[in-house]
Amino acid sequence: MVNIKNILCIITLGSSISSICFNTLADLQEYASRHAEFPKSDDENWADPDYTSYHRSLNPNLSTRTMRALGFKKNRDWSIKIFEKTLNTVLAQRKKAELSGRKVAHIQFTFPARILVWGDLAGSFHSLVRALTWLQVQGIINENLELIKNDYYLVFNGNVVDRSAYILETLTTVLLLLERNPERVIYIRGTDEDHKQWHNGGLKRELLIRSQYRLTGKIPYDEPVSAFFDTLPLALYISTIKDPRSLIRISPTGLDNAEINEQLFGSFWEKPSKDAIQYYDITKQVESTLKVGVKVIIKSEDWMIERRSVSGQPRSMFGLGLLDQDRSATAWSILSSPNMGNQKYLGFEYDAFGLLAIEAYIQESTITLFNEKITLLQGFKHHEAFNLFTGLQITHKNVQKKDFKIGSSLGLIGGIPDMSQRIMRGMSSRIQKANLEDELPSIRLSLTTYNDDYIPYRSLQNITQLIEKDHVDTILLPTGDQALTMYVDQLRQNKFLTLFPVASNRELYKPDVTGLINYRPTLADEVQALIDHVISQKSVKKIAFLYQDDAYGLDALDAAHTALKKHGITDWIDIPYLRGNTDFKKQADILKEKNPDSLGLFSVAQPTREFMRQAGTDNLTNKIIFAPSMLGSEIIRLFAKRQGINILFSAVVPNPYQSNTAIAQEYRKQMEILHYKTGTFSFEAYLTTSILIDALQHIKEPTPQAVKQYLESLKNYNLKGITLSFDPQRRSLSTKVCIETGTTTDWIERDIKDLQREQAENNQKSPPFAPPTHTPVNTEKTT
Repeated sequence: MVNIKNILCIITLGSSISSICFNTLADLQEYASRHAEFPKSDDENWADPDYTSYHRSLNPNLSTRTMRALGFKKNRDWSIKIFEKTLNTVLAQRKKAELSGRKVAHIQFTFPARILVWGDLAGSFHSLVRALTWLQVQGIINENLELIKNDYYLVFNGNVVDRSAYILETLTTVLLLLERNPERVIYIRGTDEDHKQWHNGGLKRELLIRSQYRLTGKIPYDEPVSAFFDTLPLALYISTIKDPRSLIRISPTGLDNAEINEQLFGSFWEKPSKDAIQYYDITKQVESTLKVGVKVIIKSEDWMIERRSVSGQPRSMFGLGLLDQDRSATAWSILSSPNMGNQKYLGFEYDAFGLLAIEAYIQESTITLFNEKITLLQGFKHHEAFNLFTGLQITHKNVQKKDFKIGSSLGLIGGIPDMSQRIMRGMSSRIQKANLEDELPSIRLSLTTYNDDYIPYRSLQNITQLIEKDHVDTILLPTGDQALTMYVDQLRQNKFLTLFPVASNRELYKPDVTGLINYRPTLADEVQALIDHVISQKSVKKIAFLYQDDAYGLDALDAAHTALKKHGITDWIDIPYLRGNTDFKKQADILKEKNPDSLGLFSVAQPTREFMRQAGTDNLTNKIIFAPSMLGSEIIRLFAKRQGINILFSAVVPNPYQSNTAIAQEYRKQMEILHYKTGTFSFEAYLTTSILIDALQHIKEPTPQAVKQYLESLKNYNLKGITLSFDPQRRSLSTKVCIETGTTTDWIERDIKDLQREQAENNQKSPPFAPPTHTPVNTEKTT
């Protein structure tokens, strides 16, 4: 007779029979075949979709549980018991190996190795099963999910969980791989696994629903899941016995992650256990005894930032992407999750992983994409391999090149992020093109950038780091007037070379600043061109100026006053504000009271936007508003457009959208290839980086001094449709100022020599110390 008490116990706790299912590759394949890959979610929040209803439907009813418990019906489904068993087994293994804590992993190979790398899986169970099936067909793993080729490793680069309907199935599969291949499968901790971030996502919901018979008022399995995630390394490093100082880093985060510093790993790099995984606790910050360098990094692509700078597609659109260099390291991204979020947001529809072929030297190693489109499922395609270090296809001849090191400091996060990110895009894309197309046969351009949040002292720290520790050859396109004035004395002493800063301080345009070469015209040139245009073409009579009370605003204001006098205008309205100001009520009230027909903006982005918001659309749409190029970030343009406000900008480059110059056409083609948006700042960066590359093509030895001498020798030189002529008094190469007249029309060009001549004539007519004929409006500014 059947013991009812035992049956109830089995039904409640789950049967040990379940341990025989979801155990082999065939089990995974069979389970995937019976469950829809993309079931309906309860909402359309694709960043964190809710599959509660679907997960409830997966829980077996009482009848099914009874039949399984009595052995009358085979359990072919995923079970919380197999998850629990596998989790506890793997956790015990990893705790015994003392892997908990903030650690990184390192493997030094003595032989060629093959490493298969997945990017964010984000619960893409069906995709993972298809990839494992391919590995079995290739003879890399067996039916029991064991690696049977000794030179192969599997790496999951973080964020395996969340954002799908099969988070627990995916995690269980990776746990099975870890259990059976503890030294050959590496699961790196991503943001979803770190600091209990999974408490805010789908994994928590799945555990609550699918462990419904073990509810205690807390998250089921909270402690063991969190403890397991705490054993995952934050990064994996790869080196070879013949090249121990050169590292490949695989991590979700980039080299800007301050928590991980390879120079503070003590003797970790000196005594590796050959061909085995070693770990280091990064909280023990001890100066490394062996100086190493990350030559290649494989990381997650921040597609939220990419979407602000590009057309919406990630560079790893098909599964593998070559990114901007990261602190001079060649950077790659692998995208492996064709879940609904990535399909909806990015249009990504591929199963994908990368194959790293590690050879004796990093410079000889390769990376290859394997992918298949999930709408076709015609099998994985083996794409052509790329050199892991140079990014070139392996059909190119492998030539040893000397690095020419470029560095920059930009406000990438705080201050002026939109402008800085676009400058970096233009600079990086041009460097990438030069390297990939072998434009410099004996030189590889390397780029190291640091964020300074538009804070001058941080910029100075970054420049010091670049020169003294990173040993860069040239500083290219640094941003910010005050930042550059922090080290202008060093430039006067010619201690290092700085090229084409995106700044306008008059101190940077003096002949004694011999360590600097500008591309931009002076701010006075831009302002005069704007004043001439609005007076002659727009017939304005009464002009007001909103200006930031610092070097930038005062320089622009002085140039505007000079230009107005040339037109016989001696009365205007000056409206100052202090740097960092957020309350513009007084300035807005003055604008309403004086009601000028034109407004010049000698301000920066955030205060300008706040001023326009507080002044109100009705008080701005009836005015001719103009501003120098430095204000023309996408943030201001979009804000003004949404409010129905037109701003007339000057520009230091031709129309990036329509110009027929060869450099503009090349720029647009490169932006299209990389799915970047076009714009004035990225075009300026692309153009000026092209000037540096052209200089390196014309000199024998790639030294900063040789670059400087070549640029100083240019007279009416045509670079792909742009005329360059070095002015030793201003230390500038530009010959034109443009006035934007729309995206689809030719922009008005003014010759800088004409503007200079007019400025000189006007200065001769005016007494050098003439008293002002106007008074700045009182806004209670401090001196």
